[in-house]
Amino acid sequence: LRRVPDAERPRRRKQRDARARILQSALDEFSENGFHQATIDSIAERAGIAKGTVYRYFKTKEDLFNALKEDTMSEFVELAKREVTKDAGVLQILESVIKIYLGFFEKNSAFFKVIVQEQKDFGPEFSEKFINVLILAFPGLKRACWKASRDGRLKQMNYFTVFFGMVGFLNGVIQKWLHDGGEGSLMAEVETVKEVLFYGFAVPPDQAEQTNPLKVIS
Repeated sequence: LRRVPDAERPRRRKQRDARARILQSALDEFSENGFHQATIDSIAERAGIAKGTVYRYFKTKEDLFNALKEDTMSEFVELAKREVTKDAGVLQILESVIKIYLGFFEKNSAFFKVIVQEQKDFGPEFSEKFINVLILAFPGLKRACWKASRDGRLKQMNYFTVFFGMVGFLNGVIQKWLHDGGEGSLMAEVETVKEVLFYGFAVPPDQAEQTNPLKVIS
């Protein structure tokens, strides 16, 4: 590999910093005012740089938004690869997936707020792509579920039905959180999510008189 000359390193670092500042300013602008109301001028002003500098990195608002989407999904994949222990039991892996998913949405709530705001234009396309990213982010999950099913620790069900069902439930929890103004922490929902996804929310008739650990709060 060609070694980068010392003189180029500060320049590249400056370029990375400028790009990151532009993207953060674009995200703030999209989140506060909506994608369609935002302008390159307002993004440049927020970033404290000339409009021409923005155009040096991104030709259009759509390019900016696409870069935000790609960076966000790449960040999620890297987080998943780093945090999920492949040798753990299947329920431990699923718990890790739940925590990573909810924690990532909470951390990146401004970005996902834009997706929700612009659901008509960007929601379906982004959701489909993000689902594919999720499947690729957890390559060992299908094998772990298959092994647990074979060993009698999980019911025999179609993996993708279970996976999409789990993601759908998590998205419902997130939608409620966003509807409530993003108050509190999504991580506070982890135990309830685990209880419902792992064991359901209906009490079997023969256990109806026993104490139910799952509290339903209106």
